[in-house]
Amino acid sequence: MTRQSVRKTDYDREALLAFWGLPVAAALVMLAVAAGLVHAGLSPRQGICWGALTCTRTLERFLALSVFLMMALGMSFGAASFLRRLGATQKLMQAALQNRTTAGGDLRDLARECDLEGRVLLVRHVAPFAFTGGWLHPVVVLSTTLCDALSRDELRAILWHEKYHVLRRDPLKVLLATSITDGFFYAPLVAEVTRWYESAKELAADAWAVAHMGTELGLAGALVKLARRQPLRGLTWGWGYAVAGGLGMGYMRMTRLLQPDLPLPRGRWPARAILMTTIAAGYVMAALLGRCH
Repeated sequence: MTRQSVRKTDYDREALLAFWGLPVAAALVMLAVAAGLVHAGLSPRQGICWGALTCTRTLERFLALSVFLMMALGMSFGAASFLRRLGATQKLMQAALQNRTTAGGDLRDLARECDLEGRVLLVRHVAPFAFTGGWLHPVVVLSTTLCDALSRDELRAILWHEKYHVLRRDPLKVLLATSITDGFFYAPLVAEVTRWYESAKELAADAWAVAHMGTELGLAGALVKLARRQPLRGLTWGWGYAVAGGLGMGYMRMTRLLQPDLPLPRGRWPARAILMTTIAAGYVMAALLGRCH
């Protein structure tokens, strides 16, 4: 396979579209809530909480109070998520700095080749991992175990992959995306767009690496070697860190390297999001039916 077999520009465009789709999805949810309140006889101009206190019909009052509580919880969850991930990621980067070690000549040469000179941080750790961290000036963090496990070409492919995240400032985007998702926990649409972005950015970084390497062999070899040795799988989302890259989603990425024309995978909608959205939709429909009668 050649570098044309993975379409870098298509993946890059899809990752950008997915990221900016997050605020669009959030805006659509807000518009749907406002439309439901208007049809239920409550004016958003007066405020949801004020409408709940002044409306005379029990169902409308219950609807307004429920929506107000849901949105207030969402704003609280979003702010708490932002602060928690911000603090956790700062501690992670501080720990990396405390355990840093001197990079060998091969790693320095590869970093210079990938235009990452001064932006590669090698840390002593028994686990093989690689990720990009930092907000305005991201750096690539590699473990000594990872460097020992990979060949020169495989390590070069990993560096090109992380270079994409550095250029796009993906750690900052991850922080914003996860905070928005937690803030709109009741809207499965937002969670689905976030999963789309998570997949698209990793596939775009893979395509970037393949385009610069000229072959999929280096990146595929790295993913195969570390598929069963990655204890930090899911680091970006599941562990509360706002970092980009890593060696997660190995099966999906390997499949895409072999079959680049497959559609992006769709994640499962969280049960809590489906439940909350269904309840909210039921309140709106009940209010509409009440007004029709």
